[in-house]
Amino acid sequence: MPLSSPFALILPNAIRLFLGSILLFAFVSGKAQDTATGAFEGIVSDSQTGLPLKGAAVEIINQQTGVTFNIRTDYRGSFFQGLLLPGIYLVRVTMPGYATKSVPQRLRITYIGEVVPVPVALDPAPNDVLLVRLPLRFVPPPKP
Repeated sequence: MPLSSPFALILPNAIRLFLGSILLFAFVSGKAQDTATGAFEGIVSDSQTGLPLKGAAVEIINQQTGVTFNIRTDYRGSFFQGLLLPGIYLVRVTMPGYATKSVPQRLRITYIGEVVPVPVALDPAPNDVLLVRLPLRFVPPPKP
């Protein structure tokens, strides 16, 4: 076709329109997926003193998919994990010197950007020191 043909001008515009529509659809559908997610937030504290626990390891496990998020509490004992799909999760918190605690939690998205509070109070670990008393027995030194 010669360049002066009407199809030579219409075809590139049609291709541009088609590609633009695909990009717009991809952008809009990508944004729509974010609206179906929620979040967990909470404070990890000592069950006896109520003081926040900085640096506690928080593991959030989706029970249906097995997808795991690993985060740590900040200086206020706070944690936050967003972009979670609806489902049943296990929130497991560990901290040296404390007993591990697992909290099952259901995430239902009833409104866009829902944040579910998950407070966790850890119990101090029992002292696992085992004292063993052995009878003393005199052993004479070897003779030279």
